[in-house]
Amino acid sequence: MPGTLSIRPIEARITHNTRLIGSMDTYYQILMGYQSFRSKLCLSGGKNPHWDSVVTLKKSDENTLFIVLKDHHVSSADKTIGVCQVDLSDARQKENMQWYPLYFEEKPAGEILVNMVF
Repeated sequence: MPGTLSIRPIEARITHNTRLIGSMDTYYQILMGYQSFRSKLCLSGGKNPHWDSVVTLKKSDENTLFIVLKDHHVSSADKTIGVCQVDLSDARQKENMQWYPLYFEEKPAGEILVNMVF
């Protein structure tokens, strides 16, 4: 069903830490079909990052979107913290806010609170 989808990842509770020393500098990527978006960093957010950006994507025939949490590294490649898969049938309601599980290599890695408006 065509239209627009506003997505606002609010916060995460992460159990998979990618750093031995220091706090993670977390950001998220939203992937839906050919569309993608990368958030700003939550500097030193550690295992409880928060964000304040809203992403608006064109909703098409896609039934799923992915939110990928990553830890930014200056001296090496960014590391994936976890991935969540969102069934877009949840977004067909006027507004939907819920916690979605995060997984890293098929193991639980925490959860992310997302608000969606279709």
